[in-house]
Amino acid sequence: FAAKCADEKMCVICPVGKAGKGGTCDLCYAGQYQNEDAQLTCKDCAAGQYQNEEGTLNCKNCPAGKSNSWTAGTDINDCYDCESGQYQGSPGMSSCESCGTGQSQPNDGQTTCVECVVGKSAPSTGFKECMDCTFGKYNDDIGQINCKPCLAGKFGDSLGGSIELDTCKDCP
Repeated sequence: FAAKCADEKMCVICPVGKAGKGGTCDLCYAGQYQNEDAQLTCKDCAAGQYQNEEGTLNCKNCPAGKSNSWTAGTDINDCYDCESGQYQGSPGMSSCESCGTGQSQPNDGQTTCVECVVGKSAPSTGFKECMDCTFGKYNDDIGQINCKPCLAGKFGDSLGGSIELDTCKDCP
């Protein structure tokens, strides 16, 4: 460490959790940290993190199911729940992910999405709830993007059909 002050007697090497110059060391504020000795300034917590205490050498991660897209968060309340149709499976992340095709998530603050059940589908990402199969279609498997059409010569007269044999009937 090279001293950055004119009078060597005034030079102070600040410990971790503090920073300063001119012979003084100040605690890092909430939302900041310093993990190195002899620094002039504190570092802001990264997006996806926060720090509610002063004078620390690291930041805390937002929990899984939450995210924070800005720096220098000062409280766990700066970490927001992922909205329905989204999830975040890892702590310390700056954004949430949309549920994939064939999946949904009806609740906020979740760490995973759930596969669509039989009789339902999710043709694109970010679904809050999987959609019922429409008339003339069925779905006999979980996690599907699209419902299957009834075979030629058959029709479907109910929503959310799950078994082709029961859902699709012979045309009159």
